[in-house]
Amino acid sequence: MSAYLTDCPLCDAAPIVSSPCYLHDYRKDLNKSMPKHILMIANTYFQIIFAFQLKNTMFWNDDVTLLISDHSKDAECIAERTKQTQFFTDVLFIRTTGSKDIRTWKEKLEDFFSISFRETNRYQYYLKDLGDTAFDELIVFNYSIETYGVYAILCQRNPDIRVSRFEEGIISYDAVVMNTVRRKLINGLRRLQKKSAVSDALHNFYCFFPDVYKGELHPCGIELIRRDSKVIPLLKQAFDVVDDNLRYNADYIFFTSVYDFEGGVSIGEYELVCRIAELVGKENMIIKTHPRDRRTIYEENGFRLDKNLGIPWEIVLLCADFSGKVIFTVNSTSVISSSLLSSDAIKGYYLYKLCDLSGNPTAMKTTDTICRLLNNPKLRTKLKNITDVEHMDQIKEGLK
Repeated sequence: MSAYLTDCPLCDAAPIVSSPCYLHDYRKDLNKSMPKHILMIANTYFQIIFAFQLKNTMFWNDDVTLLISDHSKDAECIAERTKQTQFFTDVLFIRTTGSKDIRTWKEKLEDFFSISFRETNRYQYYLKDLGDTAFDELIVFNYSIETYGVYAILCQRNPDIRVSRFEEGIISYDAVVMNTVRRKLINGLRRLQKKSAVSDALHNFYCFFPDVYKGELHPCGIELIRRDSKVIPLLKQAFDVVDDNLRYNADYIFFTSVYDFEGGVSIGEYELVCRIAELVGKENMIIKTHPRDRRTIYEENGFRLDKNLGIPWEIVLLCADFSGKVIFTVNSTSVISSSLLSSDAIKGYYLYKLCDLSGNPTAMKTTDTICRLLNNPKLRTKLKNITDVEHMDQIKEGLK
């Protein structure tokens, strides 16, 4: 088992501080052959992938139950195939009301009182098939009201349960735990009753690059996924990956964004794609469109589309051989996140300086985030093959 714990004086490669981290005690428990009961809740494809690697590295000796919500397309099928891998202790599909909060004010008040004062609440449905297991740690990304509800039930079984977060790609390292007025009131009312509150139980942030994380949780690093990792065939099974579809017969792949039709004025991405096609040859390029792009402009104009539209790019990159391939994108964060997920570096070009973003505030905000990551000295080694270009001649030189 490998972990990089930035706040534990008793663990390898960690600076000295005043007290050992929770995970050091966890390691001591492992030596005593005392497996822990871990509950993970995954809402996205990336979170499912990360759950596999977290189980494979940090919690290999523990009982890990994975709940997969219906927030992503085909999640029920993915949950069933994940269960068939028999990698986790149990895998359950959770049918929710969706990723958006559509509760009425009456339901919000009911949640407030039930989570604050009662022994159960309407988020019991997350746990209805789990019996009365006393979990030692709850791991999520979203600190939503659902998490508060689930925690309120679980802490009755184990008052010492920890609540941790796992990453949702490198962009999520800046995500903060939102303490709304309602959540502060819930925590305060629970404390008045001598009950534990979520904010008191927050602990680890599991991630691939702990030295990049600057949040309030304890960063805990896990290994990147190697191409020869045992989780690769498991991920293929979970996401129903067919090897024949992983053979990309083109040297160049262009990741499109949503900013020609969302966020403000069109940034001129399609026109840029055409310019790149003139440079490398349309027959040598495949277009990977954004999942929200329902337009047919690319196929109508003779471009080839990626046939793996139903498979997350992170899975494609982990399972396919992209040596010799070049990725183009204006400002898709997937290129950075997937590059950092795998131990293999890919060659890519960010082209946002070749588009006019001035009329699209959302595109500008995304680009600012990308610039910060590309210029982060702690990531430059991993992203050394990714370049943000300023003119077409720079691409021509790089492709020679």
